[in-house]
Amino acid sequence: MLIRFIASNFLSFREPVEFNMLTGDIRRFPHHVHKAGQVEVLKAGILYGANGAGKSNLVRAIETLRNIARWGLEDDDYRPFKLQASQDRHPARLEMELLAGDTSYLYGVKFLNGIICSEWLARTRPGKPDVPVFTRTRSESGSIQIEVQAAYRRRSADRLRIRLYEQELLADEMSLLRMLAQAKEAVFEETRAVYGWFDRLEILFPDTRPDDLVDLVKNPERQAFYEQLMASLHTGVSGLEIERIPLRQYLGEHQESKALMMLRALEHEEFVPDADTLDPVLVTMEDGQPVARKLTMLHTTDSGATSRFSLQEESDGTQRLFEYAGMLYGLLREGRVYVIDEIERSIHPVLIRELLGRLLETAGFAGQLILTTHESQLLDQELFRQDEIWFAEKQPDGATSLYPLSDFEIRTDLDIRKGYLSGRFGAIPFLGNLRDLNWKP
Repeated sequence: MLIRFIASNFLSFREPVEFNMLTGDIRRFPHHVHKAGQVEVLKAGILYGANGAGKSNLVRAIETLRNIARWGLEDDDYRPFKLQASQDRHPARLEMELLAGDTSYLYGVKFLNGIICSEWLARTRPGKPDVPVFTRTRSESGSIQIEVQAAYRRRSADRLRIRLYEQELLADEMSLLRMLAQAKEAVFEETRAVYGWFDRLEILFPDTRPDDLVDLVKNPERQAFYEQLMASLHTGVSGLEIERIPLRQYLGEHQESKALMMLRALEHEEFVPDADTLDPVLVTMEDGQPVARKLTMLHTTDSGATSRFSLQEESDGTQRLFEYAGMLYGLLREGRVYVIDEIERSIHPVLIRELLGRLLETAGFAGQLILTTHESQLLDQELFRQDEIWFAEKQPDGATSLYPLSDFEIRTDLDIRKGYLSGRFGAIPFLGNLRDLNWKP
């Protein structure tokens, strides 16, 4: 579970700004809370704000930290706050406290122009000092220093390993978390737990394409879950089918070079996606033969026959619901954490409200959902707790501030939707100058 996230000098975050999933002094909906030892974390969080206030930037910042942890730093990851002079000469800082199993950890990085300046991992405990696992720093001369907790430097082999990382193996853009987590000798168990957590963090943007065909191929239970959900939402989809097509038949006569390229890739990978199509298609080996596995949506005609549609032939709303089927499965069956930007895109607000309401009332909701939206129909204290609702607001200097509804003293029966739209909580567009526009011919 995500406990809290802090960003500074990154996109619209100038000074350190925190978003958290900690419980406030709220008594309502105790089933909206995950409890693990001494830590209580909310299952859901929803973020409102005007266009340009920084909602999507929060999602991008979380995505950037995840990507650095999993794969390392890319040259274009450094995106400093641009509305203050000299900020582009200071490092960006991203930091996350998370709950992996029953243990909470703090992981963070500072980076500048393709270089990780520092990286750290520590175990955290409520009301007690953090226990460092490792700290990695880079000097002005470019040398890297790694400090680890005493338990990991007792043997000469341990000290030699760290010296080898410092002097030979760890490049400026590499994630030490990834390197330690993937080491053949499982010395730093904490790094494996945290790296595995980031591997289960899913982030969806409005233009994200579904990529869960591998899971559907491997897991018939998952396919049945998708089919039941799509049918219950009256999308017209009566079922799913994963076609099995011989590779050369799928590609056609004039794609021999592409077929050879895919066959070479299959020597190292179990599944190879067809990057040239918007539809989910995977190439794999079955019974010693290369085949394309293609997702097909089944519909029933007026005569009772079955008609097949590709995913791209479905409406934008149906495609988005198919993507959310994967999200719901991950939340309910796999305990994943999902961060979704603009959850309402292409989906009717009544349907979104019903899905979220059903999810939050389900006892098996083992994951965590964080979403941004403009849809005011979701601003309802019968749906969310006050500490689950957050606002993003642009300050006069262009920087983003974040704050929860629980910072306001309001009654539990207040119509917060009406209050928000009237500007009581901020985080809405300023419309005053629109009247001054001269649109007359």
